Amino acid sequence: FARDPALLALLAGRHVRIVPDRDEAGLDAAKSWLDDLRATGATVDAVPLPHGCKDLGDIIANPEAHQETLNVFFQ
Repeated sequence: FARDPALLALLAGRHVRIVPDRDEAGLDAAKSWLDDLRATGATVDAVPLPHGCKDLGDIIANPEAHQETLNVFFQ
């Protein structure tokens, strides 16, 4: 959000769900976003990817196999 503070301001007071990549960089980014979003008044949660998926691309490439996970993401 450092590159676009206006985007962060648009999320103030909203609920945001973070789905971080399963690698160290993804988890570090999610932590930073979580802190920034909470500081602006957003409510935030994070939903982990299922084992075997490194990022959302794995799920989007085969949505039928990940229907349960997608349902959790959009609850």
